[in-house]
Amino acid sequence: MLKIIGSILVISTSSLLGWVYSNDFKIRIDELRYIKNIIIMIRGEIKYQKAPLPEAFYHVGKRLKEPFSCFLTTVS
Repeated sequence: MLKIIGSILVISTSSLLGWVYSNDFKIRIDELRYIKNIIIMIRGEIKYQKAPLPEAFYHVGKRLKEPFSCFLTTVS
């Protein structure tokens, strides 16, 4: 009886840890896709508007959500 309870605990905790790690990886993948879009936006600013790098960072930074917006406006 004790072995069955122990094995159920081990299986359930490992399943829970797997779910937590997979959720973290999904969030990370979404952030990386957002960073890719940021790079595309900066490239477009430079290519089509012929904006220097500080101006491109500033204009793109105004259109982004908070952690990335603050970073780009500070860099500009």
